[in-house]
Parts: sequence; structure tokens; C-alpha cells
Amino acid sequence: MTRTDNHTEYIPTQIIAEFFKNNNFDGVIYKSNFGSNGYNIALFNIEDARLEQCHLFETKSIKIDFQEIANPYYRKNVDGNESFVRPKIVRIEPLKED
Repeated sequence: MTRTDNHTEYIPTQIIAEFFKNNNFDGVIYKSNFGSNGYNIALFNIEDARLEQCHLFETKSIKIDFQEIANPYYRKNVDGNESFVRPKIVRIEPLKED
């Protein structure tokens, strides 16, 4: 689940998980949406598991690729109230040469 996901799409999954939990299942395993070979394990009681191995990973690099997709907004303080404003062209004139 990511921040941009629609949370209502997970309601059926939550209902199913509650059913398993209320019927004495220890947890559920399900396919991950991130990566083709991954699985997630959701335990209903962490005390039912025993740690066998643990690995710590350090992120070495992240590539971020972005582009502007809409008109930019900026913050403006008007009469003590901050609001977001879209810039607009109010006047076009030739550059003055020195």
C-alpha cells in the first residue's frame, strides 16, 4: 500500500483478514504488489513468530526522475493569511537595453 493508493480498495482485504484472525489463524501470506517474486506475511500476533535471521540493508543510491505536470503554485501571504496562488502574466514588455 502506498500513500497514493485508494484506501477503500483495501476494505475487502481487511474484512477477510479479520475473518481469519477471528477463526484462530496465525496470519496470512499474500503476493506482493512490489516485485514479481515477492510475498508478504501478516501475523496477527507477533509472539507467534521466532526470528531466525535478520539482514540490515543500506540504500546506496536512489534515482528520482520528475517533470512538471501542471501550472506551478506558490505561497503568498495576503493580509496575514497564507494561500496558494497560481502565477499569471500581467504585463509583457520588451527588455530595456543599457
